[in-house]
Amino acid sequence: MKLRNKLLLLKAFITKRVPVYVQYAVTKKCNLNCAICNSNLSRDDETDLPLSEIKRLAIILKNIQVSNLVLTGGEPFIRKDIIEIAKIFKTSGLEVRFQTNGFLLTPELIIDLYKLGTNGITISLESLNPEIQDRLTNFKNSHEKIFKALSLMTQYSYQTKNISAINTVVSKLNIKELPTLAKFATGMGLFISFIPLHSTRSNSHFIIRKNNEELEFSEKDFGAIDKVYTELIRMKKKGYLIYNSSRFLRETPDYLKYKKIHWKCDSPYLYFAISPSGNFLPCVDLNSGINILDKAFMQNYSCGRIQTQIKKMVNGCEGCMYACWPEFTYLMRDWHTLIEQAKQLGLSLIRMPKPFTDQEIKLLVAKLGNETRRIEKKSDAQT
Repeated sequence: MKLRNKLLLLKAFITKRVPVYVQYAVTKKCNLNCAICNSNLSRDDETDLPLSEIKRLAIILKNIQVSNLVLTGGEPFIRKDIIEIAKIFKTSGLEVRFQTNGFLLTPELIIDLYKLGTNGITISLESLNPEIQDRLTNFKNSHEKIFKALSLMTQYSYQTKNISAINTVVSKLNIKELPTLAKFATGMGLFISFIPLHSTRSNSHFIIRKNNEELEFSEKDFGAIDKVYTELIRMKKKGYLIYNSSRFLRETPDYLKYKKIHWKCDSPYLYFAISPSGNFLPCVDLNSGINILDKAFMQNYSCGRIQTQIKKMVNGCEGCMYACWPEFTYLMRDWHTLIEQAKQLGLSLIRMPKPFTDQEIKLLVAKLGNETRRIEKKSDAQT
């Protein structure tokens, strides 16, 4: 990490008033129609920014002291000029990561990302069960695409020594599988982050949340939720590469069961999001009428008018557990979380990923499946 960005993170930790972390959806388009995400259907009125406007955006982000940028979507790699986009932000001094479904990753893209010096990749994987994964992505044989992407990601991480990760959205369909997924990621030297399902029962103002009742938890699932998250906390303490902090893992069951949260959002003071057309958002899920490329933006931002408008939206929000925002707040406000995650970062440097072929990944999945069946058989015998 560059000295500038280290200093900005330190300043953010001290003042709680530096928006160092930003997520930018470079496109509204996606090659999938996942059961857990509505972003490709909720942005009909937006147009993706051209490179000329993205160059302006990079200057603005640098001027307001952003240090870490996640390029997401839609699906970021659907844009043919994605390497040029990343280069613009890297040239401006920002750390750049990608959040992707992995379907469009190629060996050529991985080489380009490595040469550019990007700072990591996160790939979505919801289940090691092919039927569940296909059901959630609405794509047949999705494991073939994802395992090839994970193989490429391990090669990239091995070459760059950057932290790459798997994102898993936790729903009724995969809750009992989370410990196995943690073993799977750790087996490849990759982190894994568990993100609670966020859903809505109506055509609401949310960007990401989708109405999908079959994925939601009911009271009869509460015991499984508590059991699984107790196990995840134990596994994290034992050294498994679970990216979520222990605090996040402790608080997640309350959200999954009761939609209850225990943290206060720091948007837009520590983080914010940008939509495909350049709208300045409190987060990836809430829209606004504020465009970061408007001529008056910098003046209104400098005097605090923008922050006041966004904070009103945040104060009226029901809250979330999307992981990115609460984890960053914990990191900046909770010494226990800061120390814990620093220790885990040190552990990751010792256990860097090694390159895996997609065939080796399939063998690892089969091995974990056999292990899970043995444990279930033993448990049934005892009862």
